[in-house]
Amino acid sequence: MAYRARGYGFSFDVDAGEEKYHFPAMFLLGRQDDSVGYKDAWNLLDHYSRASFMVVDGAGHNLQIEQEEIFAACVRQWLRSVAPNS
Repeated sequence: MAYRARGYGFSFDVDAGEEKYHFPAMFLLGRQDDSVGYKDAWNLLDHYSRASFMVVDGAGHNLQIEQEEIFAACVRQWLRSVAPNS
């Protein structure tokens, strides 16, 4: 498992892109995520003109398991908000 020696970094600079993403997107992050963290995701928001962003306390990298009800409610609400004819 080479990632253990090199870390989880990408082989390219993910922040270098100039293009914006103009479609719905959702960032749903666990505040106690010690794998990827949550703060760096905030820096990506300028590239996502239609993004929703939420940080959930009491959850780590497995937010969908650790805070299942909050996760499900957020995803359901986001899907309703981006559904055609909503």
